[in-house]
Amino acid sequence: MLCFSIKRINPNCQLSHYIIETYKIFAENFWGERLMKHSVSIIIMTLLLTAGVSCFAAGIHDAATAGKLDSVMEMLSMDPELLNARDENGMTPLHCAAYNNHIPLAAFLISKGADVNAAKTNGSRPLHGAAFYDCPEIVKMLIEHGADMEAVNSSGYTPLLSAASAGRLEPARILIENGANIHARTADGASLFLMAGWNNHVELLKYLIDKGIDINERDQFGGTPLMMAARMGQTEMVKMLLDNNADVNVINNDGMNALLVSMIDGNSETAGMIADKGADVDIRENNRQRTALHFAAIRGNADAAKMLLDRGADVNARDMLDKTPLHYTAKHGFRNVSDILKARGADMTGVEENYGFSPLLAESLGNGNADMWYLGHCGWAVKTNNRLLVFDYWNPGIDPAEPLLANGHINPDEIKNLDVTFFVSHDHRDHVDSSIFSGKDNFANAKYIFGFDPGVSNLFEESGYNGPSYEFMPPHETRNIDGINVTTIKANDAGVGFLVEVDGLSMYHAGDHAGWREGEKDGFTQEIDFLAGKVNHLDLAFLNVTGCHVQDTVSLYEGTCYTLEKLKPTVLIPTHGLYREYVYGRVAEREDIKKYGPIVFCPECRGDCFHYRGGKVM
Repeated sequence: MLCFSIKRINPNCQLSHYIIETYKIFAENFWGERLMKHSVSIIIMTLLLTAGVSCFAAGIHDAATAGKLDSVMEMLSMDPELLNARDENGMTPLHCAAYNNHIPLAAFLISKGADVNAAKTNGSRPLHGAAFYDCPEIVKMLIEHGADMEAVNSSGYTPLLSAASAGRLEPARILIENGANIHARTADGASLFLMAGWNNHVELLKYLIDKGIDINERDQFGGTPLMMAARMGQTEMVKMLLDNNADVNVINNDGMNALLVSMIDGNSETAGMIADKGADVDIRENNRQRTALHFAAIRGNADAAKMLLDRGADVNARDMLDKTPLHYTAKHGFRNVSDILKARGADMTGVEENYGFSPLLAESLGNGNADMWYLGHCGWAVKTNNRLLVFDYWNPGIDPAEPLLANGHINPDEIKNLDVTFFVSHDHRDHVDSSIFSGKDNFANAKYIFGFDPGVSNLFEESGYNGPSYEFMPPHETRNIDGINVTTIKANDAGVGFLVEVDGLSMYHAGDHAGWREGEKDGFTQEIDFLAGKVNHLDLAFLNVTGCHVQDTVSLYEGTCYTLEKLKPTVLIPTHGLYREYVYGRVAEREDIKKYGPIVFCPECRGDCFHYRGGKVM
């Protein structure tokens, strides 16, 4: 019986509807088994042959994906040209078989002369997919029949790099033993070893070490596999690398060793392992001259602070802002860490203490004024006269013992008496935190405005969305939601940007609307032009200055300047730079930014607060 997908028959084929109706008529009059044994198959085959390839080319890809060898053989017997037929992504039947580990089918297609080096639209060959999807027998088969082991796709991945990215040990071993280049790098400069390390593929890394790959090789930022594993808190990986004599004092382009890198997300266990191997506990990074103890203090990480002090860290080290670790713990409400530092001899000179819930939340501000707290990355909490607006809150790493607005965290008890609205521009994981969805218990009166639909979001693909009720606002809509005027634009990465007007204050939060790729400038500027027609005066502009899908600094700055020119905000707040907040200051220093005249507020740490009064920053 010929197997094909009716729903994928070419709708432009004149016989498609006749074939479908014929199938329905017979299906109504015969049982399935009888249908398979009698004349329907003959009728359908005849009609498809009459119609030509376009009516059922898609069917061979369906059959190959499902591993239906008999169906593929039957189709090819009717039309041999289907052997290398392409689907909408440029995949051939051999791609489909190789990607799904259908060994007999792959062998049959190759025996018929299928092109083992056919490239998809993204440049990937059957060998890329077989390596990535852990199909070692097909990897071996393709190599034996001339597959190019050094072919690169549009991202610069060879089949071996594809195997490494997915941690596929056996395909990687086969490729290496057949001579694949172990020194290949992706278009972004990622090597085989670094990719395996980043993705926590311990067994593959062990194999690569045995093959003599440099355990301390670096990426384009000077990072090593040990730094990557330390940053990710991958304890087993860190131990394995240390056991194989990874250098703990290699310095990356930011002047950080693996110990400093481990402090970014605050994993005290991996940091301790690295320190015990002789890492310099007082090394200073380049941008703010901070030590590991500064980072532990800024994160409110008591365990890390104790570990570092026990290993001799300087409790009174000062960064380029002349701040000691105690300055940061006191300013940002980490009383428990402050007590640890004081007990170890921390100098109290110039220290201002700021513990507990913020008294600012109870103040009457008057229309047009606001208090604002930096929540990290694109996250901001904005207290207006009558509301608290929370934008794109994300809380990576280890939670502090005392979460407060003062340290950039949302604590339900601190804001329980306020009229709270959460805005989430899109569903990328660095723009949304699961804690805000516990609204039924912790944020009983909060409102939620989303630039994405949770019902179809990959974020909730496994569990489904079961959070509080919400308003989904697609691009180019304006709504008044309980007294808050909200207008959306289409962000050029994902989701939306929000224009919000409430309590006499207007603000634009860009989300990931930032910069553009070649040929995409108009898409960016048209959205800003749309906003310009909606607002007479803009107080605050929260603009992504580091990019997401766009990393080109030229277009990022051009986009920022275009936004400033068209929207003319009083205050520019740069965003999207968690743990590298120094980039915000670089924005403020640029002459092409200064000429538009905005006040630029550049937070240094989560919890930094500023006050907007009468059009001025205080």
